[in-house]
Amino acid sequence: MIRKVKYCLILVLCYFQSTAQLSPGKLAESHSHLEGITNCTQCHELGKKVAEAKCLECHSFIQSLVNTNRGYHASSEVKSKECIDCHSDHHGLNFEMVRFDVDNFDHELTGYSLLGSHGRIECRACHVADNITQPDLKKREDTFLGLQKDCLSCHSDFHQGTLSNDCLACHDFEKFRPAPGFDHSLTEYPLKGQHEDVECKKCHEETSRNGVSFQLFSGTEFQDCKSCHIDPHRNQIPGNCASCHSESGFNAVGRISSFNHGLTDFELRGKHNETRCMDCHEQTSDPLKVFQDKSGISEDNCIACHDDVHQGKFGVRCIECHSETSFFDLKDLYYFDHSLTDFPF
Repeated sequence: MIRKVKYCLILVLCYFQSTAQLSPGKLAESHSHLEGITNCTQCHELGKKVAEAKCLECHSFIQSLVNTNRGYHASSEVKSKECIDCHSDHHGLNFEMVRFDVDNFDHELTGYSLLGSHGRIECRACHVADNITQPDLKKREDTFLGLQKDCLSCHSDFHQGTLSNDCLACHDFEKFRPAPGFDHSLTEYPLKGQHEDVECKKCHEETSRNGVSFQLFSGTEFQDCKSCHIDPHRNQIPGNCASCHSESGFNAVGRISSFNHGLTDFELRGKHNETRCMDCHEQTSDPLKVFQDKSGISEDNCIACHDDVHQGKFGVRCIECHSETSFFDLKDLYYFDHSLTDFPF
């Protein structure tokens, strides 16, 4: 009788030992499709523990991160470990294979430091399916994998492709506006004078494009002031505004001496080129009248500005005898009509 009891006990022990060797426990839900003795070699090598290569063959995305030295699994703290050190299995269907302290997780190990406002927001504000591009990872609930470092992988492009994708060239991690890294002096139009004090939206109007707020910063015309400013002269004065005016203010006309008078109907030569503008033109603050008092006067109509010292005796064609170098610098008088004098030939 005693022998029979011992024999039964031995059979029971052998049964439990053999079943334990065949199935040490239920697989976690994510691996539940691998249940069954025929699937053991999907993860294990015969007579050995879980094969590292087989883990990474299945979890190829993590393998790619390790290969390219990116992300948490490529950090020195994790790279030296085997997968099973952190993600063991056969502990039951509801066992959490991925578990870590979210509140105390060192994000530096991922290779992406949480700077500025990134360090103050909830993890799930960034780690959501909408920010994951890989289709397989996108389907996984609660994954922290799959995010990229570039800003536009999470944030919408406010500039809608009109500027470079290098957001950090202008913006920082605190807030979108202002853009402390932007330097207008590095553009094709450096800001000078009063332009430095103007709000951006005065030149770069805020509008709407594709149903969202938009502000165009590229392609703004700046070759001519009239691209932004109304011409107070109403096109009565030819040439570029900068010939007379500067960014210091509309009334700052220190450049007026460089105005190309040749663009008018009266090109300046000789002494005319050395004369102050207001010695010929009437002083006025009315932009519609300034420099218009001599409009339409031809170059050979000298007496429109000068007194006729000959009192009309020799006609009005002064240029036949005189030059613009000096009143006394006479030309060749061979063609002078002496019959106009009191001593005709």
